[in-house]
Amino acid sequence: MKIQNPLKGLRSCLKTKLLLPLGLQTALLILLMIFAGLYLIRLQQNILMVSDSIYPAYVNAQMLTDKLRESKNWVVRYTLERDPTKLGTWKSNYQKLYQEVEVQLHKLDNNTSEKIKTALVQSKHNIHEYTTLADTLFETHEELLAKAQFKESLQKEYEALFDAQLSTLRQLEKQTPILTSAIEEMIRLLSQATSLFSKSLVMPFEVLTEEELTDRLEDRKQVFLKNMKRFDEKWKMMATQLTEPRGRQHLHQIKILNLKYREMLLNQGKLYDFYQDEIKNMLTVWKSIDTLNEVFEKTKASTEILASHVQASLSHTLSQIQSTRIWHARLFFIFLGVILAFGILLGFYFSKYLIDPLQTLTTSIEKMGEGNLEQKIPVDACQDEISRLSIAFNDMADRLHRMRAQLRLSNQDILKLYRALQNKVSLSQSDHQAITPKDTELLESNFISLLFFEIRNALSIIQQALSNLDIPSLTQEEKQHIMDIVHETIRNLVFITEKPIEAINQSKTKRAA
Repeated sequence: MKIQNPLKGLRSCLKTKLLLPLGLQTALLILLMIFAGLYLIRLQQNILMVSDSIYPAYVNAQMLTDKLRESKNWVVRYTLERDPTKLGTWKSNYQKLYQEVEVQLHKLDNNTSEKIKTALVQSKHNIHEYTTLADTLFETHEELLAKAQFKESLQKEYEALFDAQLSTLRQLEKQTPILTSAIEEMIRLLSQATSLFSKSLVMPFEVLTEEELTDRLEDRKQVFLKNMKRFDEKWKMMATQLTEPRGRQHLHQIKILNLKYREMLLNQGKLYDFYQDEIKNMLTVWKSIDTLNEVFEKTKASTEILASHVQASLSHTLSQIQSTRIWHARLFFIFLGVILAFGILLGFYFSKYLIDPLQTLTTSIEKMGEGNLEQKIPVDACQDEISRLSIAFNDMADRLHRMRAQLRLSNQDILKLYRALQNKVSLSQSDHQAITPKDTELLESNFISLLFFEIRNALSIIQQALSNLDIPSLTQEEKQHIMDIVHETIRNLVFITEKPIEAINQSKTKRAA
């Protein structure tokens, strides 16, 4: 039974059968490695693009929004600060944050996305408007703070006049205990009037409209005037009751101080006007803060849009990387599956076209070793090394078979001759008949010719067997089998020559006697 080979008709050798499929599989593995290398390079490029460009832009956009929010808090705190020693700190904090904002904007300039560029231009415009308004607020607040400091100096003078009146009234009270009730009432009226304009119009974190502020200031003025009217009534009453010169002198001094006290509050350019200016200033600051909030919200919205575009770019890039990774992974597993399938087919190929012929060859040789020289090894038409080895073994088996057949025939002829010779010797001895020299010479001549023929055949068998020992592909068992044939041939040769020669020698001895 011949093994069918898809390469039948081609004079391919065993190396071709081995190297061709192995080369194909190696090529596939190399392609897979190249594909994996290209995939890793592409993945590294994408990761570097994300880490070096897109993700930093996303972080910069987020930081931009955060820094703007912090800077706005410092601006508001600056506009509400009344302590001049702290203004420099708040303004310095704002300027540091603004510098960081500019740094983040500069980093975002390198982005190539059109949406991000458009959003970045809008953000820069809004940030410029925001910073311009913040600088204006700083300048306005510095002017207002200077006015507030002057107002505080007026308040101190106002309070000093109150203290002077209070001291004079206490002295008068000591001199005229009878007027203690009236004096205490005057002190109460002065204290209430002074407290009205010794504190701010609004409480901390209180926000009022212009009308509410104006009404509150007017109410304080009316309360002040009402108290001063009652103060005058008390003063007149005391002036009618007080006759002692020194007491009247103190009373006159109180009148003068009270007039200065009123002028300090109500005259043009004095404390009441500053309270009115304070209302305007507060309204200006509040409006500026509202405007700042509006501009900040607009700026914040533009920066959030910028951040959303950057985030979308980051998400899109990551999605592309993910889809590319999945696509490459699929191709990788497809290539891997092809290689595995090819490996399985390669296993079947080796099993059918390499291993199976070798197993058949081994089985046939074992049968030959058992003596079955008629066993033939199937020969593939491909004529590769295995085929040539099979042909060599078949030729050797044919020669061994022929030599064994010839040896058997020779043995049979020698045995027949030997038996015939023995029969003649036995007959001559039993009948006391002597063998004539002519018969003896004829018998010896035939025997020697046959013996030479057998010796030549045996030597040919031994020579061929020894030549076969030089075949490199023979196994040790096969070589041993050939040596066994040589030994058997030699033993047969000794056997077929030993006794007939002895018989001839005995016959010659008897003839000579």
